[in-house]
Amino acid sequence: MKLKSEKLEARNFDEFYKTSVKFKEFIEILSNIPLSFTDIEFLVDYKIIEEKRLSLIRGKYFVQHARKYKAWNKFTHQEISLRKIESNFDNILNHWFDKSEELEFIVREFSKNLHGDLYLEDQLVDAIRNLEVYSRNFMNFKKSENLSDGEQKAREALLDFIKTSILQEFRKKFENKLKFKAKRPVLAERLKKLFDSIDESNKVKLFSKYSDRELLIKKLVETRNYHTHGDSKHKYPLMISDFNEMYETKLLLQEILRFYIYKELDMKYVYENS
Repeated sequence: MKLKSEKLEARNFDEFYKTSVKFKEFIEILSNIPLSFTDIEFLVDYKIIEEKRLSLIRGKYFVQHARKYKAWNKFTHQEISLRKIESNFDNILNHWFDKSEELEFIVREFSKNLHGDLYLEDQLVDAIRNLEVYSRNFMNFKKSENLSDGEQKAREALLDFIKTSILQEFRKKFENKLKFKAKRPVLAERLKKLFDSIDESNKVKLFSKYSDRELLIKKLVETRNYHTHGDSKHKYPLMISDFNEMYETKLLLQEILRFYIYKELDMKYVYENS
């Protein structure tokens, strides 16, 4: 991969390094394979002699190699190839960089799980959190901002009571307590919308082993809550503790995340169970 500035002027190396990392992460998302580069070579200075651009100093920046190594066999079938997206490649890359801020946390966590040998529990919790972050950044929820007639009357009665029966110096505090705050969606609501919003064809394939999605959501919520709060296990009877189930569920959630990243990049996603 070669990167250069449009007008061949000197640019800050950090710009090229960050771009290289983002491009590497882009390929990791497509291939689901951990990638790394060991060094980046770059031209420090040059001189034009007889209309030829001759390099004067070459530099090399060494990058720590990933601890986890997986060779890419170019003869094996990958889930997607760059050739398949060639006609739409510019548009896809534009989406990738335009949405980099919203995707950054998710992509870094996804890449971390590809490269690191984390505990299975941590991988599962990361997969749950990544979907939650995606939901926060990209999905809209209807906010129920209107009180019912009965609730509004009760609120007005309480405000009247505060004005007539509470000392003025304390009124503001109690009036603020009655200000309506829109309820933010909880994890269960976010997961339900994420699962329900997948197109029917991919949904059937992705959830082929999970006939009861509501039960799955309850399990995920309890699993996340236990590993986040470290409370007593008996409070979370539906928590996923079987290692085989953990692994299968982690793969499912990672694949759902890939579905939505493809969606943000305007790419067609087709689930292929390998």
